[in-house]
Amino acid sequence: MQTRQTVTQKRKSIVSRMRSILEKLHASSRKTYKTLGFDDLNPHWFQPLTLLDTYGPLGVKQIAEGVNLSLPTVSQALKSLESSGLIEFRKDTDDGRRRVVFLTPHGRKMVDDLKSVWDAFEKVAYDLDKESEGILKHLDMLDEAISRRSVFDRVLHYYEKEGSFKKEPKQSDM
Repeated sequence: MQTRQTVTQKRKSIVSRMRSILEKLHASSRKTYKTLGFDDLNPHWFQPLTLLDTYGPLGVKQIAEGVNLSLPTVSQALKSLESSGLIEFRKDTDDGRRRVVFLTPHGRKMVDDLKSVWDAFEKVAYDLDKESEGILKHLDMLDEAISRRSVFDRVLHYYEKEGSFKKEPKQSDM
């Protein structure tokens, strides 16, 4: 017999489940950073900071591609990093229209101080992947499936297949 919790769990959408997991991860990350003395560190800063540490100065577009997020999302994180004094923008010497992101001395020190914490986070990620029987592989597969065919296209396919058009989709949105 299925319990109420099992039925509720099955009805949750992928998005709500992923959001819930992400909220738990961010809350734990914030608590970890605060406990270890990095009170103002935002978990969203991890990827841009590690990219800048690994590759040196990068363009905004390169960072967005490196973290696999949209330009507006990355721009927002970079503005926050700039406000905190961890990065600075400079004009590209080859192309004055392009902005390049650099770690500030304060940002460099913080990244250096965080490396052992990030190593511990990496070990935790490995443990969680192992405990969950390879969740990272499955997340990669989900990402690839959505890249091959968007959720939008999939929903319209089933919507049209059922033939139950209560409202015709707008052509301009397709």
